[in-house]
Amino acid sequence: DKVELFVREEKKDYRCLTYIKSKAPGYLLLKIPDFFQCNKQIPLGSGAHVFLKGINLVAKLEEAREVQQILFKKKLALQSFLKKSEKEIESYRLKVENTNRRYELLKKDLELEWKKELTFIEEEKNKMLKQMKTFEQDLMEVEHKREQYKISDKNLAIDRWSLDERLYRRR
Repeated sequence: DKVELFVREEKKDYRCLTYIKSKAPGYLLLKIPDFFQCNKQIPLGSGAHVFLKGINLVAKLEEAREVQQILFKKKLALQSFLKKSEKEIESYRLKVENTNRRYELLKKDLELEWKKELTFIEEEKNKMLKQMKTFEQDLMEVEHKREQYKISDKNLAIDRWSLDERLYRRR
């Protein structure tokens, strides 16, 4: 951007054409194409008080000011989004902890129920074993009594032997 560098002395304006090369906060770096000519008209030594005038410079400074305001608002919005995200992440951790606690309780309840069910099944098995042993004893007792009270006909066996012609001789 073109910028005029000038000094006012006794109603006279001494002007010098310069170009903005770069900027930093609080500083401008100006390039003076014809430094020696400019230095003759305007004393550019240390502590010199000079004025700057640029048609585009004022507009660009206004534009930069507006951009700074927009960027500041954007910064505030992003900071609020960041805080909201941090709160959501913190709430996520709390949700995970609550879920873990809830499922730990459910797991303990299920394990207790499981152990009760297994105990019940084991008791049923033991009852059935006792009942089975009782039945076995009863069965053995019945078998023993059957053996004791068994009726056998010895004549029948002898008679059968006697009826078989191959086993005896006729006289």
